[in-house]
Amino acid sequence: MEIEGGHYTLTKQLQKGSLLIYHCPDGYYPYPAKTRLCQHDSSWVRAPKTFNPQRCRVVECPDPTVMEYGEVSPPQEKYFVNNETTYECYSGYTMRGSARRVCLPNAKWSGSTPICGRESGHNCADPGIPAGASRAGNIFGIDDTVKYSCNSNLFLVGSRERVCLENGQWSNKEPACYYKHTYDTSLEVSQEFGSSIRDRLTTSESLNDTQSGKMIRISKNGTLNIYIAVDISESIEEEDISSFTVNPNYEIAFFSSEFYEVVNILDFFNEQQVERSTIINIVANFKIGQKNTGTDLDLVFKNFLDKMAFIKQRVGTEKFKEHHHVIILFTDGAYNMGGSPVPTVARIKNMVYMNQTGEQETQSREAYLDIYFCDWK
Repeated sequence: MEIEGGHYTLTKQLQKGSLLIYHCPDGYYPYPAKTRLCQHDSSWVRAPKTFNPQRCRVVECPDPTVMEYGEVSPPQEKYFVNNETTYECYSGYTMRGSARRVCLPNAKWSGSTPICGRESGHNCADPGIPAGASRAGNIFGIDDTVKYSCNSNLFLVGSRERVCLENGQWSNKEPACYYKHTYDTSLEVSQEFGSSIRDRLTTSESLNDTQSGKMIRISKNGTLNIYIAVDISESIEEEDISSFTVNPNYEIAFFSSEFYEVVNILDFFNEQQVERSTIINIVANFKIGQKNTGTDLDLVFKNFLDKMAFIKQRVGTEKFKEHHHVIILFTDGAYNMGGSPVPTVARIKNMVYMNQTGEQETQSREAYLDIYFCDWK
C-alpha cells in the first residue's frame, strides 16, 4: 500500500468501502494509480502490483518541438518540471507567442504557444501547433479548416477542428494536449472561468447578437443555468465556492453518499425573486449534521439531469435551445458508490445537444454545455 516518495490517506481506515488516496509533493504525481477502493470482498481496485510499485513520478510536460519554421532549445527526448525552453524562428518568419517557456508543476507550459509565421496572403494567421500535438491543414483562407490530434499517450482538450472565419479569426479556442496528471490550478480556474462569466456574459450587445468568451457563449436573449456541487466526503479537507457578478439561475448542492440541495434552480422559474446575497447567506449557513464517508458522483449528475428535464418541460423545447448550462463540481474526482457517472453525463449531453448526431450539428450545440471538475489539491 505504500507509495515511494509520498504518502496516502484512507477515508474509512481499512474498512470495506474505504477510499485510499495517494499524495505526492509539488512537481510529482502518483503512478500508476491515484486512488484505490477497498471492495466488499476485501480486495483493492486497482490492485497493487509488485512488479509495478506505487511511486511519485516527476511531472512531465508535452513535447514542445512540434513548432514549425523554428528551433526549440534545448532539444530533449522528454521535458520535466522546471525545464526551460527557448524558441527562435527561421529567417523570414516572425515570432508570435512566448519565446521562453517553463514546464510547470501542473504539467503545462508557461506562457502561450510560440508560432513562427510570415505574410502569406492568407485570411487567417498561422494558428500554430500546441505542444504535444499534430496538425493537418496548412491553408488558412476563409472556410479552410485545420484539424488537431495528440501524440502518444496525451489527450486533447478543446477544439479538434478550427475554421478560418471571414473576420480573419479562427473559430473555437486553441486546443491543448495534456497528460492524465495535468490539472488546472485554482488561480487558472478563478481567472479564466470567473472573468469569462463577468466580462463576456453581460447585457451589452455584440455585433452579431452573440457574446463569445474563451469557454462560454450565450445569445443576448439566452439563459444561463449554473449547477454547482461541492464534495464534502471525508476525502475532502477544505471547500470554497466563488460568487460572480452576474445573476444566472443557480443550483447549489453539497454531496457525499447523499445529495444535499442548498439552492433549488427551479425557484428561479417559479417567479420567485432570488437575490445573490440570499444565495450566499444560504450557502454560508448550511449545516451538515452527519458524517459523510461515501462519494456518489453519479447521484449528482442524475439530480442535475432531472432539473434540466424539468426546465425543458417548463420553458418548452424552442426556448430550452437558448439555455446555456454550466456544471461545476468541486471534488477530488474519486467515487466509491453509485457506479460510473459516464452514462448519465451522456444523457445530459444528449439533452443539451438536442439529439444531434452529425459532427457539425453537434459542434454547434457544444457551446451550450460546459462541465468543470475543480480538483481539490
